[in-house]
Amino acid sequence: MHSIESRVREVFMSAPVLCPARKTKIESAVCLQYRRRAETWTHGSPFRVKMIRACWACPKFNKSDEE
Repeated sequence: MHSIESRVREVFMSAPVLCPARKTKIESAVCLQYRRRAETWTHGSPFRVKMIRACWACPKFNKSDEE
């Protein structure tokens, strides 16, 4: 139930989140998009690789919650 609540908050409330890769605050909906992209490894650009690695290291990224 907690994961559903956190998803709803991320998508609709869009609170700012500190992104370790970008070293700035981004909206939680944008963070969720990066986390979804990080589920599969694709290396289209250096920025994307940087974001995937940062998402994997981030405490908000949890593969068990992803569906």
